[in-house]
Amino acid sequence: MPDQQGECAKPWKLFVGQVPKNVQEATIRSFFSPYGEIVHMNILRDRFTQISKGCGFVSYSTKEAADKAISALHSVVTIPPHTAPLQVRYADEELQQMAEHKLFIGKLPTTVTEELLRQIFAPYGNIEKLNILKGPADVNCGFVKYDNREEAEKAIRALNGKVVGSNEPLVVKYADTKKQKEKKMQMKVPPGVDVNTYIGQLQAQIVALQNALSTRSASPARKQQRWFN
Repeated sequence: MPDQQGECAKPWKLFVGQVPKNVQEATIRSFFSPYGEIVHMNILRDRFTQISKGCGFVSYSTKEAADKAISALHSVVTIPPHTAPLQVRYADEELQQMAEHKLFIGKLPTTVTEELLRQIFAPYGNIEKLNILKGPADVNCGFVKYDNREEAEKAIRALNGKVVGSNEPLVVKYADTKKQKEKKMQMKVPPGVDVNTYIGQLQAQIVALQNALSTRSASPARKQQRWFN
């Protein structure tokens, strides 16, 4: 028997993409309401202009309703004047993809301001969000989020390893996702170190330790052999 209390407690949130910017929430609701009870919905808008970003979220009261909406609407229904069909999927998957547009910037000199950082990264795409975190000594770090993965890739290829305002080359890579952060916390990975790199280092240390122990255990046998020879 389904856990009705669990379903009521947790709305099933869908990401909706390829929404024309002139479309209002009432129109979106008319497309999604036939599949179940909608508990919340919104269109994402620019914080300053309030212009639609062409996407939004729809939350249903049950998973069954969310699954029906995905099956009926994803890559099937198109809202004019768009020629591309709606993209409808669970929001967690979309948030994961959105995280891939966010870059971590390490080894950032303290002389670099947010304005200068924007100038450095702007040539590679439209920057949605940018901020600098103060670090110890004379090194900071920051984050830059682009509109899409292609722009983020361009920035990585152009700027990772580039020297900007100091003798240390910049570190430009994709920011950790929530799951990666949790994994790092569990493994106590040092800040700024890639999880896979850290695992590789641990494996190398284990192999080196095993080799050292193997050499030590073999030493008495070799000594005994020389004694009898």
